[in-house]
Amino acid sequence: MKQYILFVCIIIPSLSLSQSSDFEFVYSVNTSGVPDIYISSENLYIKNMIVDPPQKLTIKLKKDEKQAILNKLKEIDFYNYPSEYRFESKDSGNLISRAIPCYQCNITVYSNGE
Repeated sequence: MKQYILFVCIIIPSLSLSQSSDFEFVYSVNTSGVPDIYISSENLYIKNMIVDPPQKLTIKLKKDEKQAILNKLKEIDFYNYPSEYRFESKDSGNLISRAIPCYQCNITVYSNGE
């Protein structure tokens, strides 16, 4: 079974993506008003527990896992995303659009120290 990752992005067009060693990101998903966040530079995942205090977990990505994320960002032409992302289904009456940054799901990418 193939798995796909969909990122809705904050775009920082002045940066370039090269190798995973100088590539970091912050990924957040907000489904309940307070986001769950992964900060790659700190190997830290913060899970919102809603009624209990947030849980902090150390998750260190392997070099090949980070490289896979970087490769996907290159493949989807990350820095050329429009300010509003649109998806059209085969049914022409079905149009979904989402402003970027999205309130539900964001990724901020840092490369070359920027």
